[in-house]
Amino acid sequence: MEEDLGVSVKVIGTSPLSFELHLGDKILVKRYISGGGKGPKPGPKCRTDAYILYRGVTKIGKLSDTSIKKLEGNIPEECTVSKVDPEKNILMVLFRPT
Repeated sequence: MEEDLGVSVKVIGTSPLSFELHLGDKILVKRYISGGGKGPKPGPKCRTDAYILYRGVTKIGKLSDTSIKKLEGNIPEECTVSKVDPEKNILMVLFRPT
């Protein structure tokens, strides 16, 4: 029997703080609605909803449109760090099926 480990996607919009993470760290995912009332917004050029990743109050990055499509729009509120490579500027997270 094959176990479904989930979907691993690349995080974009990272900063040097993003690479202080370790494999297995839990990351929170918050959805921000484009054009929606008060509160944080994805950005002035963003016309679609955005999914921003946080560890505590620190912004880690966001999911690209390609990642959202890969996840078929079903974005859990939590993911796990699956790869950290600061030299290549790559941060990957794993979304497990719920």
